[in-house]
Formats: sequence, structure tokens, C-alpha cells
Amino acid sequence: MLKFGFNKIHNKIDIFESKRLRLFLGSRGQCLSYLIEEDTTSGHYIPVKLEYVHQLQNLFFSLFGEELIIKQD
Repeated sequence: MLKFGFNKIHNKIDIFESKRLRLFLGSRGQCLSYLIEEDTTSGHYIPVKLEYVHQLQNLFFSLFGEELIIKQD
């Protein structure tokens, strides 16, 4: 997630955020996605099952019109 430019926003559970997309990654592989409203902490659940990288890339492109690219170190 970090190589995609997401920032980890909590230390105890895996929560990542990029732009207004926030992902909660569970220990059993489940992923909950939320679109955060601008200038608030309110969010809207996105009922899309994300299991693979290309699904995340497709969702990101659908929401923001930008490619989600792995950043090289």
C-alpha cells in the first residue's frame, strides 16, 4: 500500500489513505473501502470487494480518474 502512495494513518490496525480513499485492511484479508467527504471525517462505505491489486487500481481510477501506480524506491 505504501508503494502505491497510500499513507498509513493508524499504528495498531492497518488503515491506509490516499486522496479521499480510506482502506481498512483486516487480518483475514478482508478490505473495507470508504470515500471520505472533503474537509470532514465523514465517509461513505463503498461496497466493492477488493482482493487483488488490479481491483484497487480500477476502483481508484473510477473514483479519481487517475492511474494508481507502484512507486519505485
